[in-house]
Amino acid sequence: MPVLGGDQKKKSQGGALPVVNEIVGRVNDNTKRLRLLEQREKLLTSRTTSMDESINAKLEYLENSRKELEATIIALDEKVTTVNNTLREVVKQLQFLVKRSEFKKIEEKMKLFDPILSQAGKQVSERG
Repeated sequence: MPVLGGDQKKKSQGGALPVVNEIVGRVNDNTKRLRLLEQREKLLTSRTTSMDESINAKLEYLENSRKELEATIIALDEKVTTVNNTLREVVKQLQFLVKRSEFKKIEEKMKLFDPILSQAGKQVSERG
C-alpha cells in the first residue's frame, strides 16, 4: 500500500496528477485541522483570560472584605476594652458604697440620736 494513498493502477497509468491531487487534499485537510486547532486555542485562551479576570476581581473583593472585617474587629476590640475598663471602674466605686445591712445599722443609730424620732419612739412605747 503506498504512503500517499490510491492504488497501483493509478500510478501505472502514468500520471503525477493523482499524486499531486492526493498531496493537495492532504494539505487542505491538514490546513483545516490547523485552523480548527487555532480556533480552539483562541477560545481556550479567551476563556482562560476571562477566568483569570473573574478570579482576580473576586480576590480583590475578598481582600477588601477581609480588610473591612479586620477594621470592624479592631473597632469592636477597642469597644470591648473600653467597656471592660468602665466596668472595672464601676466595681471599684461600688466597693466604696455602703452595703444594705450596714445602712440599716447606721439608720438605726441615726434614729437613736435624732431627738424627734427618739421622742416619738418613747411615746409609742409608753402608750403600748
